[in-house]
Amino acid sequence: MVVDYLVPGGKGADGQVKMIPYEVKESLLYVLMHPSLRLSGLELLKRHKIALKIEAAEVEVLLEDAEYAALDAAFKTYQGFGRNEVELVDRVFNALTVPKVVEDKS
Repeated sequence: MVVDYLVPGGKGADGQVKMIPYEVKESLLYVLMHPSLRLSGLELLKRHKIALKIEAAEVEVLLEDAEYAALDAAFKTYQGFGRNEVELVDRVFNALTVPKVVEDKS
């Protein structure tokens, strides 16, 4: 799911914690293509195609197995997540899978 969710954004003038949107698409792309992953040029181009799919998605994004594997690997490798990223990481690691439909060619 690529829909933003709310995270605490500090206290307002009234002393109450203000909730702000956490930008899911941007965060997925940030981790997917982060320089600390030391991607090769070829891998960067492959991940750019995944990034375009994520950017185009409105609610959910359907990734091929290899595309999801790249996103999963990025999230397993990247270091620096904080409390606001718990839902983001959970969405990636617990993403629903859709069975492949094989066309009958007979």
